[in-house]
Amino acid sequence: MKKSILALSLAICIAMVSCGGPTSGPAEKVLQKKVYVQVVNKYESIGDFVDGICVVRAGWNQYGAINTKGEEIIPVDKYYLGNVVDGMILAKNQDSKYGAYNTKGELVVEYKYEDISEYVSGIARVKVGDWSNAKYGYIDKLGNELIAPKYDNAAIEFSEDMAYVGVRNGWNYKYGYINIKGEEVIPMMYEDAYDFHEGVAAVKTKSGYGYIDAKGELVTPAKYDEVESFSEGLAIVMKKEKLYVINKKGEDVYSFAKNIIPAGSYHEGLLLVLDTKEMKFGYYNKQGEIAIPLEYSVADSFNGGKALTVSAVNGECVFKFIDSKGKVISTMTEDDESLDQYEYVEEVFKTFLEKVVLEAKIQYLTTNIPAELSDAVSALEIDSLINSYVQACLSDNDDLVDNIENKLERMVYKVEDRYGEDIADSFEEYIEEIMEVLE
Repeated sequence: MKKSILALSLAICIAMVSCGGPTSGPAEKVLQKKVYVQVVNKYESIGDFVDGICVVRAGWNQYGAINTKGEEIIPVDKYYLGNVVDGMILAKNQDSKYGAYNTKGELVVEYKYEDISEYVSGIARVKVGDWSNAKYGYIDKLGNELIAPKYDNAAIEFSEDMAYVGVRNGWNYKYGYINIKGEEVIPMMYEDAYDFHEGVAAVKTKSGYGYIDAKGELVTPAKYDEVESFSEGLAIVMKKEKLYVINKKGEDVYSFAKNIIPAGSYHEGLLLVLDTKEMKFGYYNKQGEIAIPLEYSVADSFNGGKALTVSAVNGECVFKFIDSKGKVISTMTEDDESLDQYEYVEEVFKTFLEKVVLEAKIQYLTTNIPAELSDAVSALEIDSLINSYVQACLSDNDDLVDNIENKLERMVYKVEDRYGEDIADSFEEYIEEIMEVLE
């Protein structure tokens, strides 16, 4: 059974302020005091402002958006609105069709898609059709179809001006890469594919996973069982259940001890790692040496020369920002008011406290597979894929979560082809139940 590569990444939300006054950030900081009081009294929930617009909710399935004056620029009668991302707001109507608004409150993408991904650099992936005949393509911010929905699978976003796409080949898929013009620049010849990072992308052949360059040439041998994308010139790979760090030539830089697993990718020369025996986090340098001792209950990757760590001291959580040498920059407890400036600290604390409860729920679900699914789960090795998905979600590794969700989606087709629609429906419901717990 394959083991997943665990990764931990805690999202850091940074409020951006324009020269003419704050147009992004918490509503209480953007709106005038009088307007803020009126808004609080009017709506049940208020999001953060982004680019001068804020999504609000007045009741169940009553979403809308206001500007910095507190005026509704999207009426509060929408079934669902997402957050402002890349200047766009995704919307969903009662018929489960998706569209999108711009920050002027204009509906620029009609409600006609089964799904729309969040915009990245002005492009969003769209889906037409249900799960059994879904097709994917890409649109711009005006709703123009840059690439018509014709692929059976496709990357969430373009990376380094390319996106992997897939077409069904019996029970499996064949993957290749297209550019933003929709031109096939790397042939549909791979069993699996990842996004491009640092000039290379992981692909799977009959021999295993390897890495190709932008010309489609194999630069790292296809011999690995599992892989992660390159970061700072290094990538984490697995072969015969052993984890390694390799360079772009495919050379082993170092391997991990049995009880040590990576908890992310390299950031600022350091890799967050977890001792699974002691359940403590620490950091390796690029030679695989311990740069900062594995002594933290919770830790984050380095960003801007510092990393947030959490330790249990006398029954309470102590937050420490450390530098790249492990030296403490600042120390705070849970109720320290100075923590308020760090929007993500609450999430770190919550993750630490709820971890045991969450893992208990997941363990119950993954060890109590519905009886009608037992044959399919065993024959198709779905249990390994589900385990990988759980670990990716627990570690907040969005890239890995998206990749495995795509694999689970493909697995639905396999289950249906081999065991019929009823079993496929049961499998889909089972996966959705796990997803709900992990949300």
